[in-house]
Amino acid sequence: MSDIRQRILEVLTQAHVMSLATVDEDGPWATIVNFFHDDQLNLYWKSSTIVRHSLALARDPRASCSILAGNEVGKELAVQIAGTVTKLDGIRPDLALRYIARKKRNLPTLKQATKTLQGYSWYVLKPDLIDLIDEERFGFTKQKLEL
Repeated sequence: MSDIRQRILEVLTQAHVMSLATVDEDGPWATIVNFFHDDQLNLYWKSSTIVRHSLALARDPRASCSILAGNEVGKELAVQIAGTVTKLDGIRPDLALRYIARKKRNLPTLKQATKTLQGYSWYVLKPDLIDLIDEERFGFTKQKLEL
């Protein structure tokens, strides 16, 4: 595994909140969502289907996000990701359990997890481009991960 990919995984593991950027007929929009990732660097979150960013993604699935894992002076560690978002079908209790575990909350029963997802959908951002900002190792020269 490349050093760049490993550092990106460190950012995704350390952080649990991302700033998600979309665009709609009123212009650009950024929102904060809790997320988790998989081994392919895909990002997952849940959102109401009637909020602005979900409605924007229904029209145009392109999105980007920024995730900051460390902001100590001289040691900024972050990623910037651009890709395509897909709304996933179904309640997906498997994703709910991973999401809740990621937030270090007590694991619910399957019934509880399913109930909390009513009115929400799962989304996945599949990256096309990932830039790593690792100030300690590379200064402010972004490192690109080839996908």
